[in-house]
Amino acid sequence: GYPFVRIVNIRRIPRGKPVRCRLLAKENERKFIADQLNVAGIAVLAANVTLSLLEGDQTGVQVSGDAFVQLEDPFVALAADSTSTSIDGDDSSLDQTGDDDFPLRFDDLDDDLFAIRTSFVSKLFFDPSAAILEKASRTSKQGKARERMLDFNHVDDFDDEIPPSGDIDIGDIVLQYLSMEI
Repeated sequence: GYPFVRIVNIRRIPRGKPVRCRLLAKENERKFIADQLNVAGIAVLAANVTLSLLEGDQTGVQVSGDAFVQLEDPFVALAADSTSTSIDGDDSSLDQTGDDDFPLRFDDLDDDLFAIRTSFVSKLFFDPSAAILEKASRTSKQGKARERMLDFNHVDDFDDEIPPSGDIDIGDIVLQYLSMEI
């Protein structure tokens, strides 16, 4: 998998109040992802993600947002490699923005040849009874893992299932959508 792990637990999302997250990949994450996606390099990988609990009788989370990748110019990357000179930028200042700066703004970068932007919406199913069963199986005296049977007939609208722990890797979701664009 990719090292761009950003975990949000479903239990930390209040009903009726979406949770907004800004994601910004660190240099080592960008290098690994560039290798995985077979591109010369990634200068910026950022995303705005909103998580909302689904209302009504559906149990789950809607994950939506937009993501942006600024690929390094392959000719510049080759020139830098041939001279074995590296320029390490300090992107820590990018993480130190206030709430007024949400969401991250990508509009002025859209016309760049090496810029990729995508919007996404993904619905994730969560079965609260599965979490209870998993906890019961861990505390079971026999130590036998109980198999749970999920009826996916009523979850056709969903893209994936949230594990019983309730953890959602929003970094992975962002990369899934971006990798389809690259």
